[in-house]
Amino acid sequence: PIQAISPDGSTLAFVAADAEGARRIWVRPLESPVARPLRSTELANGLFWSPDSRSLAFLALEELRRIDVSTNEVRVIGRAEGVRGGTWGSRGAILLGTITRGILRFPADGGAPTQATVRASGETFHFYPQFLPDGDRFLYAIDNPPGVYVGSLSEDRTRQERRAVLSGFLNVAYAPNPDRDAGYLLFVRDHTLYAQSFNPLTLGLEAAPIPIATDLGETTAQEPSQFSVSETGVLSTIGATRSVVSE
Repeated sequence: PIQAISPDGSTLAFVAADAEGARRIWVRPLESPVARPLRSTELANGLFWSPDSRSLAFLALEELRRIDVSTNEVRVIGRAEGVRGGTWGSRGAILLGTITRGILRFPADGGAPTQATVRASGETFHFYPQFLPDGDRFLYAIDNPPGVYVGSLSEDRTRQERRAVLSGFLNVAYAPNPDRDAGYLLFVRDHTLYAQSFNPLTLGLEAAPIPIATDLGETTAQEPSQFSVSETGVLSTIGATRSVVSE
């Protein structure tokens, strides 16, 4: 994704060109109309926040990097090619979806990646991972059969049973509900952003999906739908013309 709201709901990060045409990451506190560029983020392509909202992970020149938003200190985490989606968990792991190697797990402080998922026969893509609150289980998209499935860092990846949560090739975002154990899964179908009640403990969907925004792009193998949601319920979108929840 090229935009993401911080987990604490205070700051929007996005990739855009400056006046000279250089592509870099910008951050804007939601309480301010002014965005500032982050140094050393030229050629950024994709970004996502750390759980504490202090750092951003981003892709540039086939590398996974992280930057401290307050100091602009950049660190290279590892080599990353053919990436489609990423997520940073509460236990210090970063997951990347890749074209050829399934979901890869990187230590957030740097180091060699390991496999978090293994493609089964007939599968091509494992894309758009999204950690659930426990920092162990995660959702990710598979192309055949198309759907959103559940993975776990603590389970033997070669013996994981495929458990589908949603059908269709989607990227999802999880939003907690502070008043209940269940939160919400956000996803796009037919250019409409939906929220559906989801229990991260039982991994079950509850009730019917509710439309909350229209005119978003569909998820494809090359590009996720552009939306993100904070742990506090702040929603940011690109292209939506109507939204029940907005920044």
